[in-house]
Amino acid sequence: MITPGRLTQRACLAWRWRCVRHALSLSGLLEVVEWARNNCPGQFDDNAKYFDVDFQLYRNTAFAIRLGLHKGRSQRILDLGAGCGWFCVVARYFGHEVTAVDVEHELYTRCMSHWNIPQFVHRIRARTPLPHFGSQFDLVVGLSVCFNGHEHGPLWGVPEWHFFFEDLAQQTTPTARLFMTINAQSDGSYLPEPVARYVADRGASISGRYVNLPLHGPDHGRSVATTMTESPP
Repeated sequence: MITPGRLTQRACLAWRWRCVRHALSLSGLLEVVEWARNNCPGQFDDNAKYFDVDFQLYRNTAFAIRLGLHKGRSQRILDLGAGCGWFCVVARYFGHEVTAVDVEHELYTRCMSHWNIPQFVHRIRARTPLPHFGSQFDLVVGLSVCFNGHEHGPLWGVPEWHFFFEDLAQQTTPTARLFMTINAQSDGSYLPEPVARYVADRGASISGRYVNLPLHGPDHGRSVATTMTESPP
């Protein structure tokens, strides 16, 4: 049964999506699409979903509303694995300052240039520091995370995630949080059990593929050995 609350949420999402869609200029994006068709047809076929405007705007508006970005003060946001920048576009529409990070890919670079969004070209690797972004972020977002070894393995364990969280914390404000959607593994799980337990111990709320973590939570600054020793078996 659909409750009145769910109807209100859907109505809010539909209205916000229409506002974003109306405000967005797509003329330059059509040039990017045409370039992709002519210059990298194989890659374009693999990434055609990125140019489904209505789907991308609806999906990313839903994420933005989930994070409360449609209301409240302006925030500095770091988008890890930003791809063609659809979440960045939606977040900026709601008044936020966004920086994008992703691997080297001419398609992504052309899209970011079209959107005029600051971009860092960087591949996130286990136990490797992130670039210095020159800003302190209020929110870090990673949608459909693959950098944890999802596609190429091995999957990150607790030490790798610990390094990543502590490294991120150095470039975030004291109240900053990390929101991630984790891709499912072949067995349907999202995070290995020890990792899920460790992330929860750091103060994260976990709901299926969604992880919402305060980066300066209870275990920030502690060694991973201490954290693992004190965690329940």
